[in-house]
Amino acid sequence: MLKLSAISLLLLTALKVSAAPFDPSPDRSQINDYFATLPDWDKFANVQSSSTVKGDIKNQETSQGHVQLDCSVQDVTLMDTPKELVTFGTGSDAFWLGALLQGKGYVDGVGGFKPLPIWDRNDQKITVDFLNGKSSSTICKPDSGNVRDAIAGLVSHAKSGGYKPGANIHYKTVEVNSAESAALNLGFGAKYLTFQAKTALDVQRNYTENTIAAYFVERAYTVDVAMPKTPADFFNNRFTLQDLKEQVRFGRLGPDNLPVFVSSISYGRVLLYSVTSSASSSDIRATIQASYNGLKLGVDTNLDIKHQKLLSESKISVAVIGGNRDAAISLIRDGNLNSFFSQESALETYVPISYTLRSIANGNLAAVSETTRYTVKACHPVRRGYKWTFKIVSLKLTDPSEPGNDDTAEAWGDIVLNGQYIWSVKKSRYQSIKVGQNVNFSKPPKATVITDLSEDISPPFSLYLNFIDDDTWNGGFDDTIVNGNFTEWEVGTHTMKLRSEGELLLTYSITKEKFGTPQK
Repeated sequence: MLKLSAISLLLLTALKVSAAPFDPSPDRSQINDYFATLPDWDKFANVQSSSTVKGDIKNQETSQGHVQLDCSVQDVTLMDTPKELVTFGTGSDAFWLGALLQGKGYVDGVGGFKPLPIWDRNDQKITVDFLNGKSSSTICKPDSGNVRDAIAGLVSHAKSGGYKPGANIHYKTVEVNSAESAALNLGFGAKYLTFQAKTALDVQRNYTENTIAAYFVERAYTVDVAMPKTPADFFNNRFTLQDLKEQVRFGRLGPDNLPVFVSSISYGRVLLYSVTSSASSSDIRATIQASYNGLKLGVDTNLDIKHQKLLSESKISVAVIGGNRDAAISLIRDGNLNSFFSQESALETYVPISYTLRSIANGNLAAVSETTRYTVKACHPVRRGYKWTFKIVSLKLTDPSEPGNDDTAEAWGDIVLNGQYIWSVKKSRYQSIKVGQNVNFSKPPKATVITDLSEDISPPFSLYLNFIDDDTWNGGFDDTIVNGNFTEWEVGTHTMKLRSEGELLLTYSITKEKFGTPQK
């Protein structure tokens, strides 16, 4: 009974608070006049349209360890304006719902957040947008403690009513070229990256590796504060024009330091992680997608062997808000994100994951544009050496190995250089060649052999000819014209007789040229 009485007393108190009268400042008109003189937020913060400017692709020689690399590089300038502020925990003490902040510090980023210390505040109505409806409360003398207590009360009331947040999970993947560009491409400000988040994105990798970042967001509910009708309505009757002038004199408010307020806070869980692997970017994305598919479909199962192998051999970095980091790493390696997000969390354990800020002067969105410059680089090892090219110039029949006066051979067979077939004709498609005629090649048979710079000698060429005369058409047996290996080579054009049962005259050339970037 005592417990029920306490709850009833709490509800009565909440009703009493919500009924508090509106108490405007006596200098309301002059205060509004001052705010009307302030510049628009977009002009103050120099808000820009989103854009990506790519420079020319250039070739660049570099090295990694003892490996010389040939790289294509492209400079990219990325500008974007995230609509929400994601702090990954940093600065959250200043970001209570309805908090007044100095705009200059907000634009400066992490480390620059500064409150606007005006405590003579009017009552503040907050609304929680649960999936099963909205709940609201009006707070007298809003400050960090009172607002958080009010939100906790609304959440507790929703929980006691049986509310459970439904699955509201979204994710996005991007290729990581720099931590800052990845953050902007994922939709949150690079300048607000904390050490935890930057570590998850700023991954060291070699030229054989790719990094893909994945950003999973589970929103449980959003809390909003009602925008007052005028700027002066933020403050109660104890806040005067003289108090406003004092804030201006101290530089906490003015045309070069526009005031903003936290208009909404989303609560939930965030999982940010990157996968660095020697696999292709598309294979890494496919593995992340497979994890998400299990999550989306509610399938509590591990990935197939291919995806598991990729993850087990990868470097994984993780940043978690509202969840257990070690559990997240384990689940990512198993590919079982469903287990991580489907574990039922108490409603009160969800934490602030993003904030929306607005101008006090007119309620417009207070967003901050960011520009980052990064380089997209693709590299491959440079091999320096010699390319030796063997090419058949002509192959003339000089003796068909035919009985009597038959000077024509129905020739078929193979020519193989260092195990590579450079010419091959099936028996059913033989060529009729008379003595003194050349074999008809559609294009000159040739092959190449690569050697290192230190090997400035002819490579071990091995040429094998199997040339056969088809005599089965007249009831006879196939005769071998030439069959054997020939291994004597040097740069230049040469002619040699190839003798077996018949005879061919082979003319061939050997060329040698350097390839690769010269040594410096």
